[in-house]
Amino acid sequence: MQDVADPFSDSQERLSFLEGVAKKVNNPNSQDAYVYATVAVATVKLELKDLDGARNDLGKAEKILDNFDSVETIVHAAFYRVNAEYSQVRTFSRSVGASLMSKSLNSTSRPTTETPSFTLPAST
Repeated sequence: MQDVADPFSDSQERLSFLEGVAKKVNNPNSQDAYVYATVAVATVKLELKDLDGARNDLGKAEKILDNFDSVETIVHAAFYRVNAEYSQVRTFSRSVGASLMSKSLNSTSRPTTETPSFTLPAST
């Protein structure tokens, strides 16, 4: 599905195109195509750093996949690939956020009430 959207250089245009495709194939007779298109939409949302939107689309796809007796391998593969990408991005975002928070806390100046542990010699 991503190959069909490749001519669009802009991620936002690609997203609009794929959302349109997903909407067109969203009917009871083509739920596998809908899942595949929805997963492609989630891929572009990950590119755009829309993690909540990607998670929502992957959740919709998962609910439909759970009700299938059988599904094409390419649909399952796409779903698991994008889920793995989502998990990597989410984990990376959390670790970067925690790292930045730690650095921020360590770099804030704290007033000290301690006196210096040395004395200057008296000048004569």
